[in-house]
Amino acid sequence: MLPIVFDGICAGSNLSFPQGYISGRLHKNPNSSSRLIQWIERVEGADVRAGLELRAVGGDKLDDFPSAITAVDQGKIPTSYLSRFGYAAPTPERVNEILGRFKKAIPLGDQNIRPNAINFLGAVYQRKTSEDDTSPIKDAEVRNLTWTILELTLDRRSSDDGYQRAEILEQLSDYDAARSSLLLLESLIVRGFGTIHDHETRALVSLATQHPRQTMESLGKFLMDSRRGMILFIGKAATSIIDPIPAPVIMDWVRRTGVEGAQKIARILPTPFVTPTGKPVVPAVTLELLNEFGGDDQVCDNVVGGSFKSDSWWGNGGDHFRSKAATSRRFLSHENRCIRRWAQIATQRNEALAESEQLRHDERMLE
Repeated sequence: MLPIVFDGICAGSNLSFPQGYISGRLHKNPNSSSRLIQWIERVEGADVRAGLELRAVGGDKLDDFPSAITAVDQGKIPTSYLSRFGYAAPTPERVNEILGRFKKAIPLGDQNIRPNAINFLGAVYQRKTSEDDTSPIKDAEVRNLTWTILELTLDRRSSDDGYQRAEILEQLSDYDAARSSLLLLESLIVRGFGTIHDHETRALVSLATQHPRQTMESLGKFLMDSRRGMILFIGKAATSIIDPIPAPVIMDWVRRTGVEGAQKIARILPTPFVTPTGKPVVPAVTLELLNEFGGDDQVCDNVVGGSFKSDSWWGNGGDHFRSKAATSRRFLSHENRCIRRWAQIATQRNEALAESEQLRHDERMLE
């Protein structure tokens, strides 16, 4: 039977029948693997990929990994083929072998290798760590190669791999939170925008909660970068990231960076609000920064200017902005001059927007 099955493969037949034959034979006789391997090796001599597909059916008994590695090294199949092993619970040693080859292949310009490398890592890192497992993330070399792959694939990464990258970096943060937060911020900036819905933003909020000091240091490096840091002032992502960081941690960074640091971070600080019980509140970090650095006009200007982000609402926009104007009016007599200035400008702005949005709403109702 074996000659009939495998000679047909060499003639270019479909693999479904031989794959089914191999699966059935191994099920009935697990000790027949050595005989099957001899015939598969003949197939590989004519068609490497076909031979690997046949080995894959046999799982550990026919182990296609060594043959795949050899075929990649010999240039018979592309390195991207190795991404399929991510779902096979590879050992740390095998993960390192694959990542090492991805590392060499990525700079060569093969566009397929980048998404395949990230897909491989995504599959590997789905295996959560525990006290008694052998998750590859526990291996230092796996982590080092993972960092390298994520860095190499950053500049031209696909727009749809953000979830995988964020998940991987969030797991790596248990080993190096500073490096994880830096790379997540870099990834956010490479995208060219930031919203509270980005996978990177979600991961950074998590890191800020668990590792506030490291996340603040990473965020601070980008804030102080006059070129790359500008993207952090667009949208609400940076404010979302900084929100879980305790005020003493933020102010420690500000005091070390001085007025320049205060000017930068002033643009992403949380703004005053009114609680559900009607109490007006200025967030502690905002008030502390203004009490110490509010004498600098640029700090004050940035707190005011940074508070006006893109907005969204349901229904009548007039009602939305009237509510916002009512909130800002509660701070018109605040003891801090910058808060009073913010309240005055915010009230005027929201009242004007309420009027224009009410007009639009009324016009739509007449249609």
